Formats: sequence, structure tokens, C-alpha cells
Amino acid sequence: MIFESFDGKKIFVHEWLDVAEPKGFVQIVHGMTEHGARYAEFAKYLNEHGYLVAADDHRGHGYTDPDSLGYSNCDNMFFDTVKDEGGLTDYYKAKYPDLKYFIFGFSYGSFLTQCYISKYGDKVDGAVIGGSNKKKDFEVYLGAVAAGGGNQKKPAKFIEEQSFGKWAKNSKTANGSLRMRKITPPTMRINFAVLFARRSFTRICSRGSNRFTRKSMQKD
Repeated sequence: MIFESFDGKKIFVHEWLDVAEPKGFVQIVHGMTEHGARYAEFAKYLNEHGYLVAADDHRGHGYTDPDSLGYSNCDNMFFDTVKDEGGLTDYYKAKYPDLKYFIFGFSYGSFLTQCYISKYGDKVDGAVIGGSNKKKDFEVYLGAVAAGGGNQKKPAKFIEEQSFGKWAKNSKTANGSLRMRKITPPTMRINFAVLFARRSFTRICSRGSNRFTRKSMQKD
């Protein structure tokens, strides 16, 4: 599905809506250097438990910006992405007005979700944040410097090498392409910090994401 956001930007959205009698809706906010389709197995698990699911490809990611991965020509990619998520919530809530609505953000998506909650928290019935923490003040300034002085158009090669590059090293296939699953540390587990969510939904998310993580590790 293509969603036209507040500034006319076309956002690609993956949908998993094959649920006979839905009881809720889950909006997934994916992490950095990935895309919404990576959550397909998790989304289908949620479908099995009565939840409709959608996950967009953020600006600079996936099918939304396939020719400029990591960069999107906009005023502020982070805050504009938060606005995208708010717009998607409005779209699906209008389409399914009688359903409970939840948002789930992981990693980079967890920071987007933290900001989303501060702006649009009254739109949702619950939120789940995974793989997150808190960054502020001086460490944020240092990160901006290391990433190239905050220039959105300049590749942050040092940051890439020290983060995702470490996990991608020695993980190329025979044709030279990267096995994207290897970018994630194999010891990582999805641990949720629940800000506010109904218990039944939280338990379902926890079981589903843990099963998804175990399967991913076994495939590797």
C-alpha cells in the first residue's frame, strides 16, 4: 500500500490484514537499515491472535527510498518520519474505528516511537518499545559530530563501520551480497520495556518476537 504523507511523500506500507474477526490493530515501527517486511513472521503471528498489522518502510529505507537508502530529501528525516507514523495511525484508525490500536517500535523505531508517544500518545490504546534506551545532551552532540557534523547528505562512514559494519564483516555470500540478518548481533534478544499496554497484547508480542528471534538465529 502507498500512503501519501503530510508533505506529499509517498510511503510504502506492508499490510497483514487477513484476520476473520480482528480484535485490535498493531502498527510496527521498524529499526535502522531494515524495512517493514522483516517483521512478516511476527505480523503473521499477531494475525493468528486476532490483530491486524501494518509496517511502513521509513524515509530512507526499503521501498520508500530504494534509490537513496539512508537518506531522504526532507526537512528533518527523524521528525518527518514521526509525522508519517502519526498520519498512518489516523489512516488506519479511520478505516478500523472499532478496534483497539497499538504501536510497537524496535531499535531506531523505538526512538521514533518515544517521540511519537510524546506527540500522539492520545491516538493509541497502548505502546510497546523494544531494544531502546535514552540519549541526551553531550552524547547526542558527540554522535552528531562522529556522524559527519549532522549533515544529512554526508555518509556517516565511521558510524556505519563501528556499528553495522562490525556485524556485516565476513558475512558476504558467494555473489558478494550481504546477508542482512547477520548485521544483528546473534546474542541479541528482543526485550520489551512496556510504557503502557494491555497485558494480553504484551504477552502475545513477547511470545511472538521471542519465537521469531529464535528462528532467525537457527536459520543463521
